Amino acid sequence: MSKILPVPNGWKPAKIKDAAHVNPRSNSVDDDSLVTFLPMNAVSESGLIEGAEIRKAIDVKKGFTSFETGDVLVAKITPCFENYKGCLCTDLKNDRGYGSTEFHVLRPKKNITGEYLHILTRTHHFRGTGELNMTGTAGQKRVPTVFVKNYDFPLPQLSEQKTIADLLSTWDEAIEKTERLIQAKEELFKWLLRELISEPRNTQITTEWKIVKIGSFLTESRISGTNGRDAQKITVKLYGKGVVAKDEKRIGSETTQYCVRKSGQFIYSKLDFLNGAFGIIPEELGGFESTLDLPAFDISDSVSKDWFLYYLIRPEYYTRQLGLAKGATKSQKG
Repeated sequence: MSKILPVPNGWKPAKIKDAAHVNPRSNSVDDDSLVTFLPMNAVSESGLIEGAEIRKAIDVKKGFTSFETGDVLVAKITPCFENYKGCLCTDLKNDRGYGSTEFHVLRPKKNITGEYLHILTRTHHFRGTGELNMTGTAGQKRVPTVFVKNYDFPLPQLSEQKTIADLLSTWDEAIEKTERLIQAKEELFKWLLRELISEPRNTQITTEWKIVKIGSFLTESRISGTNGRDAQKITVKLYGKGVVAKDEKRIGSETTQYCVRKSGQFIYSKLDFLNGAFGIIPEELGGFESTLDLPAFDISDSVSKDWFLYYLIRPEYYTRQLGLAKGATKSQKG
């Protein structure tokens, strides 16, 4: 049984219909007026308007949902509702907008701010409860208007609503800035990797670089181990997700020869190499075993293991290997 949290003093029990008009009508607008148009894909899952269009009112007045600056939109159809699509309508052209018929429109009354109403519609409880109350068939299920109108929530005073909205806005800005920094760092890393691993153009660098074959710094390891019945087996996950202990569902064959693998070795799957099935054996899996279908190699001390992995994951390397791959139904690295 979930714990019921106490409601702060001054907060009053309310339903959305007590604080907002649900799917209200908007006043008419001149045919030649420019308005904002929001198809579903112009409203993000993070609650922002992205890719709004400007159109003449005559082109969208019929067959679309109307709304105004300050309204809150909530996607009503699956999976958009579950994916948190919705927004607070700001900066609409001439304060008017039209959009997908799959939006519920919530127009705040005087006892709630648009920002707080928007926050309310993005809570896990609102979305989770709404999902449970959807009607319709699979693929066409929708959150009904009656659920939105009668959704219960505690309503703070206006001053507290503004404080809460300002605080969450500050957090959102901090998160957005952090995400931008991470993205910028990733892009910088990709650029540096591309510049360093592709043919160097900087003459100061080229004098330090050598063109070598991968085989010149890899030595295959074939330390005899046990068999399929007794071995502690190791495997490689797809898409660069690393080397792990194999979750054995059945006992292997006594006649299958296994080899002992050491931590720090490079290992790959012959069958799924081109699906990113390779990695460096971690320390805790040293001593585990694999067959020759998962060969392992000692890496020369002159080469960084991390650099070698980064080299392998480059699209340029994969493109070249596709032409060399062997195998009828699956690409196999020989």
